[in-house]
Amino acid sequence: MGLKKWINILSRPLREARANRNSPIQFHNFWEFRSPSELWFYKFIQHRNLLEKANLKEIHFYSVFRQVNTPFREKYFRNRENIFSVFYTGENVDNYPAFSDHLLDKVDLSLGFEYIEHPRYLRFPIWIWFTIDPTWDLEKIKNQLDQQFENRRFQKRDGFCCMVSSHDRNGMRYRLMKAVEKYGKVDSGGKKYNNTNALKQVFRNDKGLFLSQYYLNICPENSNKSGYVTEKLFHALKFGCIPIYWGSDNMPEPDLLRPQSFWAFDPSDPSKLEDKLVKFAKSPEDCYQEWLHQSKFKPGAAEKIFHYLEQLESAIINRKK
Repeated sequence: MGLKKWINILSRPLREARANRNSPIQFHNFWEFRSPSELWFYKFIQHRNLLEKANLKEIHFYSVFRQVNTPFREKYFRNRENIFSVFYTGENVDNYPAFSDHLLDKVDLSLGFEYIEHPRYLRFPIWIWFTIDPTWDLEKIKNQLDQQFENRRFQKRDGFCCMVSSHDRNGMRYRLMKAVEKYGKVDSGGKKYNNTNALKQVFRNDKGLFLSQYYLNICPENSNKSGYVTEKLFHALKFGCIPIYWGSDNMPEPDLLRPQSFWAFDPSDPSKLEDKLVKFAKSPEDCYQEWLHQSKFKPGAAEKIFHYLEQLESAIINRKK
């Protein structure tokens, strides 16, 4: 690890402390941020006036981006008067063993992607951040799902397939890239396997604009675990790409998404994906239009997504002892 990276890691708590200063809603060991007000949870709490509704002075969010030891863990407070503590992970905690318990004995509320039965746990996968604005009501969610995911008009796209990734620890992205390259060019715009500067130079790192140029998007998860669904699949769907997906046992959000909304890759039987690619390479526009006009979400999906937001509000207002 280079000196610059070490300096960045060691200075992170100081940067967070400066950003959190004087904010009643604070974030610790979180993704990089300049101000709490730019983060999804902050906007959600402020929009719903949850500090006042729950009679709270402060809400503290904690995530996984720092190794913890016993003294540090004691900084997580539960049942403190007028202070509410939340552990949140959008990451697979198998890769962060210090947080494998989801801090259920340390915080007032724990949020993650796993299916856990516990009075202080709520499933809240990270794709919600990237799909649903924290200020939307049910009708707005319905309208956005229709406009962004379902009722899209066909537009010819210049690119066959794209990928955006910064790493490939398990080799799945490389394997998928090579599988697709048999039938058409794969433009990789991220740091890993980069072969085009278009994402950075043409689209100014706007991933959505970049994806919008392609019919297919390779978007596997970083690891495979039931319920572990990030923004990658939803980004592809939102910007009109057919997702080539691996993860969550190839059943991502089964209560919300129809199986035909994505092309799953099964490493034990790659022929299923290959059959789709063969057909697509022969007639990409026809195959794309066929996929485009299929429903991506199951009936009642908007209501189920909105229920996540209602549950989160209720969990903050009605603190579990």
